[in-house]
Amino acid sequence: ESVTEARVLVADDDMNVRLLTRQCLEREGMTVIEACDGHEALDAFVRERPDMVFLDVEMPGMTGLEVCRRIRAMPQGESVPIMIVTGSDDRESIDEGFRAGATQYKTKPVNWSLLSRDVQYMLRASNAFNVLKRQEDRLRYLAYFDPLTSLPNRRSFTEQLNRLLKRARRGHSHAALLFIDLDNFKRINDSIGHARGDRLLVEIAKRLNAELREGDA
Repeated sequence: ESVTEARVLVADDDMNVRLLTRQCLEREGMTVIEACDGHEALDAFVRERPDMVFLDVEMPGMTGLEVCRRIRAMPQGESVPIMIVTGSDDRESIDEGFRAGATQYKTKPVNWSLLSRDVQYMLRASNAFNVLKRQEDRLRYLAYFDPLTSLPNRRSFTEQLNRLLKRARRGHSHAALLFIDLDNFKRINDSIGHARGDRLLVEIAKRLNAELREGDA
């Protein structure tokens, strides 16, 4: 998603701050979702899935720091950029903001002429991080799973078998291995082609997955 099309959740109990933030970000093409307190911010985050969160620390009912902590505890909130805004600029307050999970910490009064630039920078950095993470996840998947059948590959099998044997030795128990072979599969590839042979492998993988329990190794 483009930075200029991003959705930003703005949580502040001061209506004027929300209005100024909205005007600042909407000029750059962003969509602003408003919340007037912490509980409303959490509801909006779950419902709207914003690309970034702008949080005031001092809000009635639930502070911005607590909202930040709760967002970070959600699976969808682990990597979303969060800007915390507060009137306190002492070292302890800033450290507390980062401990809560803030990506960036701003003190009031907010420099409105620079806010959209800072938001765009955070969104670009977040997008770059997410691209790298997807690439790492893909490489990790290819290292342990067969791309055709999505079944664990030889490397995955070897590591799981070693763990199973070590666990059996520690617990003085036994381990069993079920070996399944496809007789004359080469003849299928040679006679009707590799494409149909691949489709057969995919179908066999689906049937194996359907018969195995989730915890089966």
